[in-house]
Amino acid sequence: MMAMMSSSAKELAAMGADIVITADAGYMTSSVKEIIQVAARAGGHVTVHAGKYMTSSLKEMIRAGNGNVTIVI
Repeated sequence: MMAMMSSSAKELAAMGADIVITADAGYMTSSVKEIIQVAARAGGHVTVHAGKYMTSSLKEMIRAGNGNVTIVI
């Protein structure tokens, strides 16, 4: 079960919040990339727990964030 819908996380990111996405959040890669892009535009930072994401997906997330992403391994 998701603690928060990805759309709500995007709204918070758009307000400049730094976001931490845990492995248990259950977000699809595309949703995480959208959150990262929104956060980067607003000057925020996103930390992603690598848990359930493939390396190729993590690389996509990093590219989407333009330096505003931390990966927790």
